Amino acid sequence: MSTQALHNEDDLLTVIEAGEVLHASRVTVFRLLKTGELASIKVGKKRLIRRGAIIDFVHRQEQASRRRSA
Repeated sequence: MSTQALHNEDDLLTVIEAGEVLHASRVTVFRLLKTGELASIKVGKKRLIRRGAIIDFVHRQEQASRRRSA
């Protein structure tokens, strides 16, 4: 993957790839999808997650963590 692709928020990742980015298991990613914490689309039988959705999720988690710490 090129450096440019690493920074493109519109890239679509598989559940496995999203798990690698988040350092989370496939099961955890599916749980986040089921609860709506992480947005995805379905193409055929595959669930795809936009890289920007992962970035948004991480930012929300950071903000929630800061609020709990304050």
